[in-house]
Amino acid sequence: MATEILAPAATPDAAGAGNQDDLALLKALNAKPYKAQAVWFLNAFWKKGPAFGDNIDEAEKRAEDAACQATSRRRSAEEDAAQASSARASAEEDAESASNARESAEKAREQAEAARESANTALQTSTEAFQAAQAYLEQVKRECSGAGKGKLWWLDRELEEAKKYMSPAQLARLQAAPALKEDQVASA
Repeated sequence: MATEILAPAATPDAAGAGNQDDLALLKALNAKPYKAQAVWFLNAFWKKGPAFGDNIDEAEKRAEDAACQATSRRRSAEEDAAQASSARASAEEDAESASNARESAEKAREQAEAARESANTALQTSTEAFQAAQAYLEQVKRECSGAGKGKLWWLDRELEEAKKYMSPAQLARLQAAPALKEDQVASA
């Protein structure tokens, strides 16, 4: 397809006639393919635009300015890309560090839970042992009603002293726990 050079029509002096001519020109332009419309627009624009052919020095200066601006923008974009890359690397390192810290915290929590279970088991065992000793002392007191009062007093005193070093939670458990029966004392 041959390239046509189309120029916009000159506007007449009369305002009413100019509007009708503009409308007719717009309809004729809309009927043309897009390429012809683009050629028409560029021809109309460059007739009004800067005349670089007349002043070559000005054209070269503008081209150099545009090249300098493009270079500085490229450098700025490269610096921004480098900063973004380092920020991304830093964020990845921080994410890995946080993941490691979370794993360590989970392991520590598991160890603490295991230690708590062990402590609860030891507490239960010591409470049962204390109750067994107390029940055995009461049994011995009943069997030795006439003799050995000094030793019985001493054993009773030792149990009372042990109670003083127990925590309030341990004392509450000790009082809440059922007393051992005589057949359980004999087996203990």
